[in-house]
Amino acid sequence: MKRYLCLMLALVMVLALAACGMDKPVETTAPMETEEPVETLPAETEEPIETPRISDEPKVSNALDAIRDYDPDDLDSAVMRYAAAARVLNFCRSTERGAEELKDEIKAYFARMSAEEKAAFAERYEDVAALTQSIAKGDVEQSELDNMLTEAHVDFDPVDPVTFAHQNLADLDETIREAVKP
Repeated sequence: MKRYLCLMLALVMVLALAACGMDKPVETTAPMETEEPVETLPAETEEPIETPRISDEPKVSNALDAIRDYDPDDLDSAVMRYAAAARVLNFCRSTERGAEELKDEIKAYFARMSAEEKAAFAERYEDVAALTQSIAKGDVEQSELDNMLTEAHVDFDPVDPVTFAHQNLADLDETIREAVKP
């Protein structure tokens, strides 16, 4: 029985190799002819098609989500507070939006929230805003900042209080406070 199986296996392998070694595939049917003409695309279009570009511009919603997700009653609240403040500062440092564009984006963010959610956000924001201002002014010890942000897994370069984009932070702060007013 074993010999029979070995012979069959050998025969299958030989036939498989023979089939793979063919120079030209065997044509089994004639090529299909269609009655409808095939349309071809024009060689060149009149207007170039623009490819959507992914913006490198940071999203304010990332900073606002970090504030929204901060829970002062959580065991990791200090870490989350630092993470939220760092995200706000990262946004303010890297954005090129004008004040009006920033206001529109923040208003759209808060338009989805209920009055209760806005009130909760306002409470959390007060806590985070105080820390954000302290970091921006350089009042927070660098080792404490590094430890908290390392634990939070947030990339953040130390902020030079002189070159920091204070106007963006002021615009963001004013707009958030206006948006969460009852």
